[in-house]
Amino acid sequence: MHQDQAFQRAIEEIKARVSLEEIVGECIEGNFVTRSRRQWCCCPLHDEDSPSFAIGPDPDMWYCFGACRTGGDVIEFVKARHNTSFMDSLEWLAARAGVEIPRSKGRSDKDDPGLKLLADTESFYRSCLMGNEGRVARDYLQSRGVSEGAIEAFGIGYSPSSGQGLVQRAQNQGVPFALLEQAGLARQSDAGRQYDFFRGRLMVPIRDHRKRTVGFGARRLEGAPGQSTDNAGPKYVNTPETPWFHKGRVIFGYDRASDTLRKGGHLILMEGYTDVIAAHQAGLTQSCAVLGTATTPDHARLAQRAGVQRITLVFDGDEAGNRAAWRGLQGLLPLGVDLDVAVPPPGKDPADLVAGGDPGPLMALLEQADPWLDFTLKSLDGLAGRHLSVAVDRILELLDHVPKPVHRESCLVALAKGSGLPVEVLRQQRVDLPEKRRSTHSAPVSQITPQAPSAGQGEEQNRNRPVDPQVLKAYRGAVGAALCDTNLIPRVRHLIDGCPHPGHRAILEAMIQLWDNDDPDAPLDITCQHVMNALGEHPIRQHVAALVQYVEDADEPLALLEAELAFLKQKQDGLQRAQLLARIQELEAQAIGNPEAQAESKRCQIELNELIQRSLQGSGS
Repeated sequence: MHQDQAFQRAIEEIKARVSLEEIVGECIEGNFVTRSRRQWCCCPLHDEDSPSFAIGPDPDMWYCFGACRTGGDVIEFVKARHNTSFMDSLEWLAARAGVEIPRSKGRSDKDDPGLKLLADTESFYRSCLMGNEGRVARDYLQSRGVSEGAIEAFGIGYSPSSGQGLVQRAQNQGVPFALLEQAGLARQSDAGRQYDFFRGRLMVPIRDHRKRTVGFGARRLEGAPGQSTDNAGPKYVNTPETPWFHKGRVIFGYDRASDTLRKGGHLILMEGYTDVIAAHQAGLTQSCAVLGTATTPDHARLAQRAGVQRITLVFDGDEAGNRAAWRGLQGLLPLGVDLDVAVPPPGKDPADLVAGGDPGPLMALLEQADPWLDFTLKSLDGLAGRHLSVAVDRILELLDHVPKPVHRESCLVALAKGSGLPVEVLRQQRVDLPEKRRSTHSAPVSQITPQAPSAGQGEEQNRNRPVDPQVLKAYRGAVGAALCDTNLIPRVRHLIDGCPHPGHRAILEAMIQLWDNDDPDAPLDITCQHVMNALGEHPIRQHVAALVQYVEDADEPLALLEAELAFLKQKQDGLQRAQLLARIQELEAQAIGNPEAQAESKRCQIELNELIQRSLQGSGS
């Protein structure tokens, strides 16, 4: 059922090139009407006078609230519109998008010309570091205490100051200039002159979670030959956004830190690659950096995949570092892990604290790190009036990223104490925050779940035994909740063994496969679209939109999931009690003169009492 990664990527590319709104728009008269975060029109699939067909809130999903009562993605629309099969519909869309549907596994990294060029460029910069002109870079590295081992491990190099080294090398090797430009390695002036993007700089490869070089970070080097002009430029420059490099999706050093993170669960997040290199050299291999950008859901997802339980932000001890810390908090709070901030002394950066390879000063700073809320409350010191109101707003905005209601409430109480303002006033100010500044993040949740209720001891028994409609409804709600908020997937994975509905089981399998997928090309941020793509031709995919709509009509996904899991646990406990009571009655009939039956009856009674006691505790009685 589940498609390989190359097939799923082809579907994603088709959807990126041919929008649902475009295809539907060609089948209707007039324009869409925007209402309630949806695009509405009269349904192209049945006759009607008033609009019941809606696209959104997910722009890749549609649903007909009228006679059809069905929906899906663009593939499902083409299927319904033209009465074709899944593959025929996909082929039609692929031809329109100009995308070839793979019939086998996708190409390897070696076949990707951009990745091959980036890897080759890393080797070129490395050789330049060892050349005569690279002495200025080697002297700088020596002055910063960067060892030969660190230079080798991080692939550090040097870009020639002439601005022609890489361009000429590519010409000699027959590499198209367009590829150099696309990879962010070269530019062309208005006069048509081609030149290297990086010139006379220390070059640090930026690698993704697959350990592939996808871009470079470059530090200006004063004293580099012919660099009087470039010296006026920024101190640090990264590769611009390219098809291979998106700074919001890459954590620098993650490729080298991931093993340590999985073992220790503590991520030290810094501001720049020089800090990370110095920290790794000092043995703090759990150190990474976000390359001068705010943390993003992809950053958080990488941390989550490594099993991180604590994150410490250690940015420079200046105003820029303080701003970076605030940006970092916003993207990381939804993880729900321990989050703290360690502020170096003024004028110091993390690299200064591990000078000479001694981790002691930085370790001492980490031990004194402030919990994130304490760090933000310090910004209120000495403020009053309008300035206090603005500063409180900043903290209130962060509270919207805290995933647990109880945690948010305790933070609000702490904010009231720290600001000297009543909690009621803070609640009102939070409500009054402009909507565009409110968080829309959904939070990852604990993977601790109640034991799965079993619908039987085997597939045959499952098929032959009638299923309680309420149980089917509970599974529907739980699976739908995970579809609407895929961070809930770990909470539903245990349901797969007892799932009585084959379609819902297929959705669970697809979600779990995506969550557990170690394929480096697997999506970091799983969406409902990824699940539909993974379902392939399975008939249940045409019911996914209805499942999503059911959840949207019912409740917030997390609340719905917890209610359904509680119900299923209650049903499981009830079934176990009934089975134990029946067994006790059976044993009591055999107990006279039968010590073994008496002993087993006693064991069952103890188990029954324990089950009843757990149920009473769980219900709060």
